[in-house]
Amino acid sequence: MDGYQRVEHSLKIQGLEKAFVINGQVHKVFRGVDLAVERGAFFVIVGESGSGKTTLLRIIAGLERADRGSVAVGGKEVERVGTERGMVFQEPRLLPWLTVRKNVSIGLELRGLPRTEIEQTVDEYLRLVGLGGFASAYPSQLSGGMAQRVGIARALAMSPEILLLDEPLGALDAMTKIRMQRELERIWQEQGVTMIMVTHDIEEAVYLADNIVVMAKDGEGIREVIPISLARPRDRSSKQFGGVREALLREFHLSAH
Repeated sequence: MDGYQRVEHSLKIQGLEKAFVINGQVHKVFRGVDLAVERGAFFVIVGESGSGKTTLLRIIAGLERADRGSVAVGGKEVERVGTERGMVFQEPRLLPWLTVRKNVSIGLELRGLPRTEIEQTVDEYLRLVGLGGFASAYPSQLSGGMAQRVGIARALAMSPEILLLDEPLGALDAMTKIRMQRELERIWQEQGVTMIMVTHDIEEAVYLADNIVVMAKDGEGIREVIPISLARPRDRSSKQFGGVREALLREFHLSAH
């Protein structure tokens, strides 16, 4: 088709740099960050505290601006927050005075969509996250895992091209975290949405990721991008899974071997 250029990537980052000034001192967060994320991929970003994981995610979301470089989503440069990028935080950030249904529908209402369309969309995404029977509940009546599911439903209801997840399971207990990891994988597979997630949990990264982005701790940006070719669903007890986990732990000098 004349004049038509196919965009192969959901996200393309080139030459990204970011620094903060703290007490008059320039603190370099990262520099020279280049990254291309294919449509429908699941990328997980890991790194030690202070390596710039969350800052990178916030720049992609449009919540912060880089000092240099560019971020493009679907071929369009990111300049501010946009509905093509959904964000899920570590805390669900639900409005406590609104029901689950109203928390999920609020963004759709701001768009001015017809009431019938809003109701159908909310029902669809509450079913997707397994909360169809909790539409009338309030946040205080939900467990941590359920509240985070509402946050995911709220983000997905806006039909983003990319879902950004900033340690969304970090505050959950171990068993709930494992269940939610499976749920995230199922939602990703069903929806086909590109997901980019920050986590401190190495096993979580190996379980979920197509590619793991390892951030350097010295402000140099991305140390490497490791493709994860393990078949899904992934068996945490398998030799192959353990081998990938050990290799990644060695990146941070945490291996038991």
